[in-house]
Amino acid sequence: MLKMRFGDQGGTTPMTEAEQWEQAARDMKPFLNSTSSDEWKRRFAAYYSRRSRRDRTREQVSTDLGRILHPVGTSFSMVAPRGYVPQGAAVFRARPIDNPEEISVRKDVGAPPRDKAKAGRLNSALEPLLYTAVGSPGTALCEIRIEPGQMFAMARFSMREPLFAAAIGQTEELPGLTVREKKNYNLVMQFLEDIFNEQARRERPNDYIAPEVVAKNYFDYPETYSEGWMYRSVVSLGKGGVNLALRPEVGERVLELHEVQIGVCTGISGDGLSLGFQTLDFLAAVPGQDELLSVPDGVRGPFIPPSRWSELFTTPDASD
Repeated sequence: MLKMRFGDQGGTTPMTEAEQWEQAARDMKPFLNSTSSDEWKRRFAAYYSRRSRRDRTREQVSTDLGRILHPVGTSFSMVAPRGYVPQGAAVFRARPIDNPEEISVRKDVGAPPRDKAKAGRLNSALEPLLYTAVGSPGTALCEIRIEPGQMFAMARFSMREPLFAAAIGQTEELPGLTVREKKNYNLVMQFLEDIFNEQARRERPNDYIAPEVVAKNYFDYPETYSEGWMYRSVVSLGKGGVNLALRPEVGERVLELHEVQIGVCTGISGDGLSLGFQTLDFLAAVPGQDELLSVPDGVRGPFIPPSRWSELFTTPDASD
């Protein structure tokens, strides 16, 4: 059950989780009953048919979505579930590199500096965001569109503390909703997820505008409820990967860096379900030290080599 903690409850007796969900369902009812399921479907179809393939600004995308989801005189009132990443869970971040010397200190595997930040599914250009994969280094590699011959740096972190993140694309079994209200809830959430997961090409940063608007306008909750975004990977092998995006200050607080693998992709299997790679170097993050230290082959220590990272695989809870 998702714990809805939107902060101070005004000094009143705190509500139980069940009571908070019941209140959320009551708050959603006017919105969910404002339009029939058939009308929602008509609006969504009209959005796709009218949408121009030309580049659109954030303001244009926000206006288009607003007209569909909450026309003048109505308001949008929905809450998505949140995912849960437990303390100690393995989290991976990959980045393409041209030279191993690009990775020497901790910040080299963190969020990019502001002037280097490119547009992504949840951020605009010049807005740093830390993109990671929960439990699976393979998902992290797929997310950077790794190709044979490409060099990469793969960082392994663990969670210092548990974290809740808005689960884009997930729905919650809300108490007290009618069959019609539940159907409308699922329809709207599916519409938002479809836009968020739209095909995007890195060479066309404007492709990310609509997904980013969806995330920021409809899934950006108070920190007392959610400190990031969790969403399924649409490019991971087998399509089972889960991504976690965090603002840089949150990532610095909750992620403990352990090791960095410097490698090169040697191939992708014909069925697209496995990646081959060669490790070129293995760097260790020593507590209290900014510089990453190369670990010679055969040296034992409190580190886990990339060959054993698959043992750390975990599947995060879709909702709490």
